[in-house]
Amino acid sequence: MMNIEFKNMFDETIYEHQAARLDSYYKIYSLNGKIKQKERFQNGQLQLMTYYKEANEVHHEIMDEFFSSGMYISIVGRESIIGGYVLEKGFDYDENGALYVKRNELFDVNGNIIAFDYTKDLITNIPEFEKTRKYFYNPAVNPDYHLFSCSYDENTNGKLLEIFYNNYHLNDDGRDAIYFADIPEDQETLKQLTGISSQVAAYYVSPTVVPVF
Repeated sequence: MMNIEFKNMFDETIYEHQAARLDSYYKIYSLNGKIKQKERFQNGQLQLMTYYKEANEVHHEIMDEFFSSGMYISIVGRESIIGGYVLEKGFDYDENGALYVKRNELFDVNGNIIAFDYTKDLITNIPEFEKTRKYFYNPAVNPDYHLFSCSYDENTNGKLLEIFYNNYHLNDDGRDAIYFADIPEDQETLKQLTGISSQVAAYYVSPTVVPVF
């Protein structure tokens, strides 16, 4: 049975009558504990729908059923990957029903986002590397925040730009963060700090979202 929930823009659960008084709110449909459909309303009008498709559902049928002129719709497919990861492949359609963006988002077993990319060039399908990000988590060290994040250079086809290591859980020397460059010495220091393997380190150096480890 489909469960329906309303949330405000702070992700707080509210009642339907409370949502009706807000300028913006979400209406969320869930099935068996997983979100199936998420709708964002603005001034009483459906502005954006995110639809989580099953493997046997196809885009044009989803668009035929749900799309109406003036709204945006995002169709997302979920794929389980070895290691407990979940890859979400998103396809964003504009107010005229035209595909304009493709997205990949990778989540770990705890629901943390590990990596994402964003592609507007639908001919080459090359992501906009300046918007690609990756995150590494270790709840045993820092349960509230990622240990480091990676950004990539648009002008060098996704070469690692920098690694931002959060130092909030240590802060021994008074610094809030440590920056690492794409050089062997920095990567070796990062491996010593985090305990990651060379294979995992290689994943974070690369802008590719889908892991091979």
